[in-house]
Amino acid sequence: MSIANPPFSRVVLAAAVVLSLGYASANAQSSSASATLSFNVVASSPTALTWLAADSFSSSNASSAAFAGWSPTGFGEFAPTFNTPVTDSATTLGLWRQSSYALAADGLNFSSSFTFSPTTRQASLQTTSTIDQGGFGSGDAFVRSHFSLAPGASVTFTGGLTLSVFGTNQAFTPDYITTDLYGSATGLMSIGGFAEDSRTIGNAALPYTAGNYAFNEAQTLSVSMTNNTTSAMNGYFEAGVGVYSVSAVPEPGNYAMLLAGLACVGLVAHRRRRG
Repeated sequence: MSIANPPFSRVVLAAAVVLSLGYASANAQSSSASATLSFNVVASSPTALTWLAADSFSSSNASSAAFAGWSPTGFGEFAPTFNTPVTDSATTLGLWRQSSYALAADGLNFSSSFTFSPTTRQASLQTTSTIDQGGFGSGDAFVRSHFSLAPGASVTFTGGLTLSVFGTNQAFTPDYITTDLYGSATGLMSIGGFAEDSRTIGNAALPYTAGNYAFNEAQTLSVSMTNNTTSAMNGYFEAGVGVYSVSAVPEPGNYAMLLAGLACVGLVAHRRRRG
């Protein structure tokens, strides 16, 4: 029994689908870096700490830039270039007032912050950078809350810093310089210069490997101070968090794959018209 060969148009169409899917797979990419810093304050007595609205503020910033093209490096290779970043920022004065979250023009990056509440004694900072196509994004949030500490009283600020990152690395040939995805979050807590505790989580030096990956990390921060004088002392608490993420951009060879797929589709259409 013999098996009939499939029509030429079906063979070419199948090849076109494979090439186009190959391009789509190579070009598919997304990445996200998100950091949250949640913290609270514990005073030695209910009357030990008084918040001062004057000069207290919160701020947030977000920026993003899209892939612009390839630039020769002079070594027979190409490096990706990006458009001028678009940045939004917002600042709000006063206690327990949310900084109007900064949102980049692409609608994907945001950053928000809260100053401390006189009643809840809690606050949080959050920033997210999401890249759905070749490009980079960043976000940061910051607060400074002023207070007065009673004689002999002490206060402790504690916080938890978390980072979540996911992304897709493409398979590249060694002939091209590529960008990589990473997310890092730097959390900072300080009190008027008397104490400071900071943590940096995330690893920007991870080896480049093709495929999907994700990681989550967490760290704790804590700062304390005591008023050893016989009179009330003013001070301020400040905290900040930020992330940065990059998505790999498709290598020029991937576009050739797409064009080959489109050419096959055109050939099939041409043969059908002639038939």
